Amino acid sequence: MINTKIVRNGLALLASSLLFTPSPGLASSPRQGQVENKLIAAAQYLRDRDYMPTHRPVVNRLSRNQIDAFTLDLEAGKSYTLVSFCDDACLDIDLGLYDNNGETVDYDTDYGQYPIVQVTPRGSGKFMVKVGMPHCVSSSCYYGVGIFAK
Repeated sequence: MINTKIVRNGLALLASSLLFTPSPGLASSPRQGQVENKLIAAAQYLRDRDYMPTHRPVVNRLSRNQIDAFTLDLEAGKSYTLVSFCDDACLDIDLGLYDNNGETVDYDTDYGQYPIVQVTPRGSGKFMVKVGMPHCVSSSCYYGVGIFAK
């Protein structure tokens, strides 16, 4: 498994360097573009550590104290790292991963904008990802989740 503290610090540096980087042009808003740029930077950072994207990134919006959930099919034996980001109006985002029985696999509810969860499933199957938005200073904030494995 990858050291989450090192990854979180690396992703924070990359994300802060993107503050003045223009969006790739596909985003419907500047704040969505911030999240998409952070996901692109995360993919580049993790690729250098032999992690490759396995699923299409999820980008959506949440209001303060709202939770979003989606499912992923994960393969046995692969080491997965899920990273999440939020836009600059967001002060904190939480990320959790749950197995098909609803049991917690990993979660990151530490205060901050760069939660990371990891798993190496023993069996292939469906997993649920939950994203929480405890602190958003706007009416809603964009978030993104990237899914990577090696």
